[in-house]
Amino acid sequence: MRAERIGTRTYRAMNERGGEIVVGPKDVPGAFTPGELLQVALAMCAGMSADHRLMHTLGDDVEVQLAFGADTVPDENRYERINVDFELDTASLDGAALEQLRERSAHLISKNCTVGRTLRAGADYMVTIDPTR
Repeated sequence: MRAERIGTRTYRAMNERGGEIVVGPKDVPGAFTPGELLQVALAMCAGMSADHRLMHTLGDDVEVQLAFGADTVPDENRYERINVDFELDTASLDGAALEQLRERSAHLISKNCTVGRTLRAGADYMVTIDPTR
């Protein structure tokens, strides 16, 4: 993937499949902040990981909303926790079926969500500044 600077503290990230996203400060219309993207990445990864289980239990056309946000530690300029809540109609399920859906979805997310697994493991990172080529 690549990104290019398109303004003050603002970049456009692109993937090989033609996807683009603008990343910048909160005052840039249409842009996501890097912290928002981290939250989006975890929420989407969790949703995608649980999707087949949700469809199997609630039908192929199950409507799912994800609400997500982060608890911050302002003095340390970091997030303490990213919260993801699945919002869906489970009225058709009895207590046992609902608990089974929760357990199986949580297991699939824990097993298959690369973003969540990476955060949980406390991944290291490296940034380099290369001279112009």
